[in-house]
Amino acid sequence: MSRAAKATLGASVVLSGLTVWGVHFMQVQERKTMHRGVERDELRQAEKRRQRALDLELNKEREQRFQQMQPTAQ
Repeated sequence: MSRAAKATLGASVVLSGLTVWGVHFMQVQERKTMHRGVERDELRQAEKRRQRALDLELNKEREQRFQQMQPTAQ
């Protein structure tokens, strides 16, 4: 095999290996980025649930105060 053929083969192998590694690296990074999005969504949903629970408690307290001031038939 000539030197040119060996060099071409070597370059092809190295380039192919780097391409495979690069694609794999990009996929790992993309997966991490997507997972961070899921974590942010979960935190946002938990905060919404917490805020809604606080609002519900506040509304129950208001309703009790209003019922004491002006009772209504239920």
